Amino acid sequence: MLEVSINNLQFAYDKELVLGGLDYEAKAGKFVCFLGLSGSKHQ
Repeated sequence: MLEVSINNLQFAYDKELVLGGLDYEAKAGKFVCFLGLSGSKHQ
């Protein structure tokens, strides 16, 4: 069966780390949604 694994995902804008150390597994037949701010800089 199909599954998705994420291990130690990291993301940065320029040199500023905004996401670090994310681990996740999605099993077959499951729906997953990650929600959050868009990343745009609002003043």
